[in-house]
Amino acid sequence: MATIFDYAQQLHNLCVADRYSDALKLYETKIVKQFRQREIDRSFLVINCVTNAYCKTNQWNKGISYGLSKLDCLARMRTDVDYALKTIGWQLLKALIPNPPMVKPETLDFEKVEQLLKMLKERAACSDIALKLYLVWIRMLPGLQVDYLTGQRFYNLFQPEELINWPAEVPEKQLFKPIEVWYLNHSKYLYQHQRYQECCNLCDIGLNQANALSKDCQAWLTRRYALALKQMGDMNRAITLMEVLARKKLDWFIYHELGELYFQSNDAQNGEKCLVLAYRFGGHNPSKVNLYERLGDHCMNIRMPNIATEFYQLALKVRTEEGWKIPDSLMQKLPTKTTHTDSAQLFRSLLRVFQKTIEVNDMLFGAGEITRILHEGPNGDGFITDTEGNTVYFRFSQANFDSDEVENGYPVKFKARRVLHRGEKRWQATKVYRD
Repeated sequence: MATIFDYAQQLHNLCVADRYSDALKLYETKIVKQFRQREIDRSFLVINCVTNAYCKTNQWNKGISYGLSKLDCLARMRTDVDYALKTIGWQLLKALIPNPPMVKPETLDFEKVEQLLKMLKERAACSDIALKLYLVWIRMLPGLQVDYLTGQRFYNLFQPEELINWPAEVPEKQLFKPIEVWYLNHSKYLYQHQRYQECCNLCDIGLNQANALSKDCQAWLTRRYALALKQMGDMNRAITLMEVLARKKLDWFIYHELGELYFQSNDAQNGEKCLVLAYRFGGHNPSKVNLYERLGDHCMNIRMPNIATEFYQLALKVRTEEGWKIPDSLMQKLPTKTTHTDSAQLFRSLLRVFQKTIEVNDMLFGAGEITRILHEGPNGDGFITDTEGNTVYFRFSQANFDSDEVENGYPVKFKARRVLHRGEKRWQATKVYRD
């Protein structure tokens, strides 16, 4: 009479031959009916093959649930555990990576996911899959309905010092390194759970490890630090941090957030200036929809109702074009008559009106391409043409990239100011960096 181990070998042979449906048929019609569950659960090969077969036949929920339910069985085994653990880990990883994922993470048993990560981490042969699965999972945690302590247990499975020497998974794509993923997502998790002081403490620790973190990661941590300080009412420190960040990271939303900080500190002049800079920087972008409405509110507050209405119309146009929900609060701000101009045209029209109405003409923040190189080398110079058609003079000494890698068409972002050159005003970059 065939034993469970004989059937396990048959399962294995079917899976090796990619006959996963036949493997499941063998399991469900013979193995389950002929053997007690306790006997079946003694075979790591059965656990491995059944998990694999369910997933290979696109029964992801069954496969992942089955694999996670057998972790206690694997924990009782003394040998051959790594093989099955790797399969469960890899299949869970493959299920979570797609967008949308094959398995909804919120439907998983979080305790079992934690158990799997611990078991994988404890085994040297499984360390690679342990880290890959861990990084995917902690990226998802801030978006899941998970209680604070459960989330903290996941983040504490690895400590930053354990991750510091691991490189980015695809370094040529400039992805964040594991230690950066840990700091960015852990701080986000703390912020979302309103643990603002803990968030500040974590950001402070991360920023003091400047050599371990990229400039981009430091910028994101600085931003979250400032926002957490804002939530705690420490507006002065929040503004100081955000001002430092605004000088380093030229992004419109940084100026939007800095502007809001100024307004909340009763500094309307600087608040207004930052909102205008945010509007101008980088051209039209549907992601700016809340900024457009906010500028409408500001114009209404300073008694410019006609311009305010145009900003509200711009916000409405963006939401309509993108198929986004239109809040009742926005509709209440609009007259019955609306413009038929598309959002990009309306943006450009408002850009001209706004420049005349609120003077911030001494500075320019933008993105574009290097269109002409006058002199090559680290002390060379040239011209940038931005997305609005402005021509900006720059020097390579002001750039954060090597002049050797640059050619016409090279995408950049920049900060510039107006200067007098041979009796005429022109834009001259004060900072240039790779887009």
